[in-house]
Amino acid sequence: MPKTGMETSSVSSIQHDEASAIASVPLALPQTLQRFINTTSSAPPGFVAGYAFGLSQAHQQALASVKQLGALEASTRRCEDDVDRLGGRQRSTEVLLACTAGRHGGAISALEQRVREQEAERREQEGRVRVLESRLADLQSRGFVATICRLATASVSQGYQAASVVAAFVQGGSASAEGLKRLVAIGGGFVALEAACAMGLLKRLPAAMRVWIRVLRCCFWACVVLSARSVLQRLPRRKTVG
Repeated sequence: MPKTGMETSSVSSIQHDEASAIASVPLALPQTLQRFINTTSSAPPGFVAGYAFGLSQAHQQALASVKQLGALEASTRRCEDDVDRLGGRQRSTEVLLACTAGRHGGAISALEQRVREQEAERREQEGRVRVLESRLADLQSRGFVATICRLATASVSQGYQAASVVAAFVQGGSASAEGLKRLVAIGGGFVALEAACAMGLLKRLPAAMRVWIRVLRCCFWACVVLSARSVLQRLPRRKTVG
C-alpha cells in the first residue's frame, strides 16, 4: 500500500531525530559499536535512540572508572617513589655504619636498629604497592565485565521482542516487511557479541560467563535458522510442467 505524504514526512522526521541521537554518542566508543549504530539507521522508531542512549550511559560509567584508574596509578607511582627513597636512605645508612665500625659500639647498635626499622618500613610500602596494583587490575576487569554484561542484557531483552516479530512475520499480513526490518535491527545486539568474540575480547571473562554467552549465541542462531525455515516453507513453490 503506498505511503501518503504525511506518513513520508513523519518517517523522515523520525529518522532525523534518530540521526541526531546517534550523533550525540561520544566519539570515544569502540569502532565496532560505532559501525553497528551507523548501520542500524533504518531500525524501527525509538530503537536506535534507546540503544544509543544506553551505550552512552555505559560509556559515561566507563569514563568514571578510567578516572579512578588514573588516581590509583598516581598513588602507585607515589608509593614506588617512597620505596626508592627508602632504599637510598638504607644504602647511605649502611655506608655510614661501615665507616663507623670498630670506633663507636653504641652508635653501631643504633645504626643497625635504624637499618632494621627502615627495612620494615620499605617492606610495608612494597605491600601497599602490591595492594594498589591488585585493586587496579580488579577495577579494570570489573569495568570490562560490566560492559559485556550490559551488551548481553540488551541483547536478551531484544531477543524477547524478536520472538513476537518472528511470529508476526511467519503469520504474514501487512506488517511482514516491517517485522523483517525490526528482526534485522534486533539482531544487531547479537552481532555486537559476535564481533566481540571474533576479536577475542571474551577471553578475559570468567569461564562461567563465557559459557553463558556461548549458550546465548546458540539460542539466537537457532531462532534465526528456524525462522528462515518457516519463511521458506511459506513461499509458493514453482510448479514444473512435465
